[in-house]
Amino acid sequence: MTTNHIMKEATAYHEAAHAVLALTIPLEIVKITINPEEDSEGSYEGGCEVDLKGFFNISLNNIRNASIELIKFHLAGKIAEQKYFQEKSIDPNSMLKNSACYDNAQVEYYIKTNYDNGEIPIELNIVSEETSKKVNTPEIWSAIRDLAGILVQARQLEENNLTRALAPIFVGLNLADCKFRDGGRGA
Repeated sequence: MTTNHIMKEATAYHEAAHAVLALTIPLEIVKITINPEEDSEGSYEGGCEVDLKGFFNISLNNIRNASIELIKFHLAGKIAEQKYFQEKSIDPNSMLKNSACYDNAQVEYYIKTNYDNGEIPIELNIVSEETSKKVNTPEIWSAIRDLAGILVQARQLEENNLTRALAPIFVGLNLADCKFRDGGRGA
């Protein structure tokens, strides 16, 4: 397996983990992408775009819980990427290129927002451990693996192809009331 393919798959696992965790929160997924970086040979960048406006409209009554859920969403990518490398017996230090810079900044933002609002402090080590346990459950990991496989082939999922890709994951995770950007439903 080439380094290029490994990085493509690792990026797909990273973004798939964000998406699967988003479904369990539930966040409305708008688009998931993985693309080669323009000025770097063999590296990929990705994104899992979610609609936070709808989430915050229903979560403003509990900023701390909303912050914890969003922190889990951002931690999931790197946790899945590391698990992917572990399953492939690849040293992640030889491959990772600060893949979670944006995610780390978002985690810091949500911790600060929680603190600024006078909420009970969030213990990142506990949230990280909870997220790792969740990512490593057989049902969640299977959903991440399935979605990563689709992403490696499609490279971008939005609207109808996003709905088609995520529908079996909803069924597998028994998520009955999840919404898609195009108005479709998970189950």
